[in-house]
Amino acid sequence: TTFKRRFAASNLDKTDRLGPGSVLGREAEMKLSTHIKKLQKSGFAPTRGEVRVMAYNLAERLGIEHKFNREEGKAGNVWLLQFLRRNPDITVRKAENTSIARALGMSRNIVEKY
Repeated sequence: TTFKRRFAASNLDKTDRLGPGSVLGREAEMKLSTHIKKLQKSGFAPTRGEVRVMAYNLAERLGIEHKFNREEGKAGNVWLLQFLRRNPDITVRKAENTSIARALGMSRNIVEKY
């Protein structure tokens, strides 16, 4: 069949995906993933909920038509799982409380130097 012939001839680009595209599109998802990676490098990895809110805000700011939850102001769980599958280098963390030792070690001078 045509599919077998094209697949065998490597006519399918590895970046091309079959099926419907993502809600945000490639460029907007690249912006979001770059922003998340910067947060991770600075030690502030976002939680799953924060990533969902970031995606919603980005879609609103760019005027992208979406079906995200407008009442909660968040993208859906399914979108998040697909986004994380498309961007395996991104890891989201479960929020943890700051330890007493760390909180006591934080001062304005230390934070400003960082």
